Amino acid sequence: MSVVTTSQGLNPNTSQIRLFEKATHLSTWNPSDLNFLKDIKEWDGFSNQEQTVSIYMTSLFQSGDEAVSVDILPIISVVQKMVCCYAWRALGYIIVK
Repeated sequence: MSVVTTSQGLNPNTSQIRLFEKATHLSTWNPSDLNFLKDIKEWDGFSNQEQTVSIYMTSLFQSGDEAVSVDILPIISVVQKMVCCYAWRALGYIIVK
């Protein structure tokens, strides 16, 4: 497995970054506020094999997390619309009765 790093920064057009931006707007905390200085020092102490395994495992987790997010968002949208629809129907029933 080869690992490539870059100093060009993140591509803002990826689905991961769009989900990240959406999460920061809808959340009470911002992941950008996290301080990774301790992690950087620990990373430098990892062997090449430990770094490779960590990158591999992180990429697998990220791929799975993205798949769940992309798959579940349409379901949540439909459920939200159903709940709103039933709530309005119930409210109309209560007002009419």
